[in-house]
Amino acid sequence: MGEDLKGLALSDASREAPFPIVGIGASAGGLEAFTHLLSHLSPTTGMAYVFVQHLDPMHHSMLPDLLARVTTMPVCVVQDLMRVEADQVYVIPPNVDLTLEQGTLHLLPRTQHGGQHLTIDRFFRSLAADQKRQAIGVLLSGMATDGTEGLQAIQAQGGITFAQSVESAAYPQMPQHAISSHCVDRILPPEQIALALLADLGHPSFKTPFSQESESLLADEQQAFTTIRLLLSAATGVDFLAYRAATLQRRILRRMAVVHMNQFLAYATYLKDHPAETEALSQEVLIHVTRFFSRSTRL
Repeated sequence: MGEDLKGLALSDASREAPFPIVGIGASAGGLEAFTHLLSHLSPTTGMAYVFVQHLDPMHHSMLPDLLARVTTMPVCVVQDLMRVEADQVYVIPPNVDLTLEQGTLHLLPRTQHGGQHLTIDRFFRSLAADQKRQAIGVLLSGMATDGTEGLQAIQAQGGITFAQSVESAAYPQMPQHAISSHCVDRILPPEQIALALLADLGHPSFKTPFSQESESLLADEQQAFTTIRLLLSAATGVDFLAYRAATLQRRILRRMAVVHMNQFLAYATYLKDHPAETEALSQEVLIHVTRFFSRSTRL
């Protein structure tokens, strides 16, 4: 495993998105939840928002008109090959699937998997692949299990994931399934998700280039980064000093964003005082490695 870790960074893309894109998935009860979330967002966050809701295939969407009542951001129904821009809200039209590629939205024929339409999963997976750690996934009220695999993909690429709290959801099955699958970073009611998004915007995980090497860190941060790797090595038995620094930084920055910390030095101290966080970081890094090699064996 140690030798495998050395080469893992070659699988990580280096392209960085110009701004975070927030994918919001919802089904039954999700429109009300998204309306609450949107009403608590500033119209100038610098993020883009793509709302993917399960819709009746024959239903003409009135969502733009409804959502425009609670935000001054432009709200539009997605058209094929539409370029995503910051401070705008995009709504999926009925009877299609939606994907993102190179910052452009693509409309595709609606598909089924095991008798289910997994429109949210399909968009979230494409969002993760295209935007890497600039991807943010939010799963709101709904039934069934759509969205869970997509949130897992976003986490694996270094993005942040949210689910609506079960007690605040009209239909809690969809967020509850994701929560039970351990792919949700924060569980909050819609209005608090909005506030958390605003707080996340300035975090280094959305600013630090993928290609940043540990040598570019200041001396105290370099020492703290080494301390974090030693703590991980002690917890897992894996030599993380041999692990590509830029790739490991990405995983650490993701966990730092989850616990609202901005500096390696402060996070290293936090890990020493909170063994549960050391375990969470260890599991995230090792799960990322396991998923990568699991995919590789199928190529």
